[in-house]
Order: sequence, then structure tokens, then C-alpha cells
Amino acid sequence: MSGIIRVYKRDDAGVLTFREAWLEAESETEGDVFLVVNHGTVGHQSNTNETTAESMAAGEELLKAFEVQCAEDGYEVIDLADQFWVTASWPLKTKDGTERDHYLEHKAKDALTTYFAWRG
Repeated sequence: MSGIIRVYKRDDAGVLTFREAWLEAESETEGDVFLVVNHGTVGHQSNTNETTAESMAAGEELLKAFEVQCAEDGYEVIDLADQFWVTASWPLKTKDGTERDHYLEHKAKDALTTYFAWRG
């Protein structure tokens, strides 16, 4: 198992909440492994917690337990048909873009990813 688990649930009032988790390791060969859990109300700043595992195998076990608990709590993956795209565009200085254009593209992607990633 690898990657990120991201699931959603509407509460009784219709508010959409989310939970997501992934593993982070200090290095590929040694060091602690962390299960990072991010959760909250979609559109609002989320809360993040980390749990330390002694090995990648132990981290995988924690990630699997997270997935099982989410399913038991009624969280599920949102179908692609129910998701939306965010598109940002701006004019380039030249046909292929300048160094400044590419820098701005990188900064815009970083800003959008940072904003949306921590809000479900």
C-alpha cells in the first residue's frame, strides 16, 4: 500500500468532512516512519496529526487500520463525476514563455496546491 488515502463524509447537517492519511519516512533505508493524518471540514483549514511507526511495515499497518476505521465511520472516496477542476490561466510574455513566466507558473501551482491540499 502506498500513496494517499482520501475519503469524505457528509454529516447529518449536510456538511462535507474529510480524512486523509499518508506515510512519510526520514529516509528510504532507516529512520522513523510517520503516519500523517489530515482531517477537517472541506473548505476550512484542517488539523494534522502524526504517529510514529518503527518501520515501513508498521506504518503500512497503521495506514490500513486508518482505512478500515474510515470505512467503519462511513467515509468513502468521492466519485470522479462528483469532483471539480480548478483552472488558472494567464498570458505568457512569449509563445513558449519566459523564465519569469515559468517561475510564476511554479509559484501559482505551489500556492493553489498548498491552499486546497489543507482544506480537503
